[in-house]
Amino acid sequence: NTTLAALLSVSVDGGATWTQGGAAASRHAAVDGSSPTAAGDEDAHPPTTLWIAPWPAEGPAHVEPDCSPAAGGTELLLHVELPSKMPVDALSVKFGCRPPEAIEDPELQDRAEDLAKLALYEATAKAWLDPGGRGIRCIAPKLDEANVRLYSYSLEVSLDGVVYLARPLPFAVYALKVIALEPNLGPLQEPTEVRIKCTGAVPSAVKRVRLDFREDLGWPSRVVPAMLDHTTGEIYFSMPELSAEARALADEERARIAAAQAEAPAPEQAGDGSGGASAEEAQEAAVDPEGGLGGMEVVVELSLNGQNFTEDAVRFAYHPQLEPKAIEVLAGPDGAAPEPPKEDPKAKKGGKGAVEEPADIVVLPASKLGCELARGA
Repeated sequence: NTTLAALLSVSVDGGATWTQGGAAASRHAAVDGSSPTAAGDEDAHPPTTLWIAPWPAEGPAHVEPDCSPAAGGTELLLHVELPSKMPVDALSVKFGCRPPEAIEDPELQDRAEDLAKLALYEATAKAWLDPGGRGIRCIAPKLDEANVRLYSYSLEVSLDGVVYLARPLPFAVYALKVIALEPNLGPLQEPTEVRIKCTGAVPSAVKRVRLDFREDLGWPSRVVPAMLDHTTGEIYFSMPELSAEARALADEERARIAAAQAEAPAPEQAGDGSGGASAEEAQEAAVDPEGGLGGMEVVVELSLNGQNFTEDAVRFAYHPQLEPKAIEVLAGPDGAAPEPPKEDPKAKKGGKGAVEEPADIVVLPASKLGCELARGA
């Protein structure tokens, strides 16, 4: 499995003289002692090096990642066994783009005329050796994005730029677009399972979601794993809770207020010493316990290969902690508005200033309820 180098010399006079390095050799010099080619002539015609390498019997085993957007730019790793010490100047990967013989996707049936106009085309990318010795790497080129769903794709590897190895690898190219998130709202204190509504997705081994936070926070983007629901075909992920980040921001605000108060003149305290307590209560009331993160919007982007993310800027909003304040029956099972409760004339009424106990509400199945929410502590 070793690569050999052979020097090729060319003769244009029937083998009398040859282009070669070092001392000139010619049939005339060997036979009748005539003078060899001049040194200047040798330099003008240097020998050609031919690399002789054991050609791999099999092509690449697999590719990572297994898909790329039509815009290109994905760095691919093709796992293939290569001869040792082989030259790498001509390493290349061919992207074969073949239109299908028939349209199986019902959504594309109306594009049958467009399919008839499509033709096989190829794109070639220059490759280099993987530093880890696992094969070769290349950057996926830009392909026809308008008709990406009408083609099937494959990858082939060439060691010399002319002959390609056996076993082309199937490959996926896509034009992905995120349309909506369901739900697009969730609490700060708990994770939220979010389903991504998108078009142009293809089967892939890797699914990642990138979360871009507000610039004023100075937080780096966060990448979280996503999963495929095999029942519905939807991609979903868990929107992380930010309770720890909210507490940290609230503590920073408390420290800032305390530092500002320490520099200000001390207020006069009441004779009973309650002034200090009221000041602390006022300080705590001025601090948002959620660090100002309630209502924050986060940009959510999706990737099918871990490298290329969408740029659709679909947003998820965190809401502050909420508590139910009141519940009202809006409509009964039949859709009719409920009748207001009738007062019992025989019921004993409390005196002036008595606390009125909430009345029991009877709720029938399939009734429509309304809930008034208030921000929690």
